[in-house]
Amino acid sequence: MQQTWSTPLYPVLTRCNKPLLNIQTNEDLIFALETTELARALCAAKVDSVIKIQEQQNEKAR
Repeated sequence: MQQTWSTPLYPVLTRCNKPLLNIQTNEDLIFALETTELARALCAAKVDSVIKIQEQQNEKAR
């Protein structure tokens, strides 16, 4: 009988991208702010998911 090992699945870490923006008008500036805030939030969510997994692994190890 072959034994199957269960390996935990971790999120694939990727770089947080900074949007490249061409700002020429006030509307462009508003769009740049919104786009940058969204990129920051997505990056923070990646970091939070890794922290959560690490905390869960630390609890299991105790």
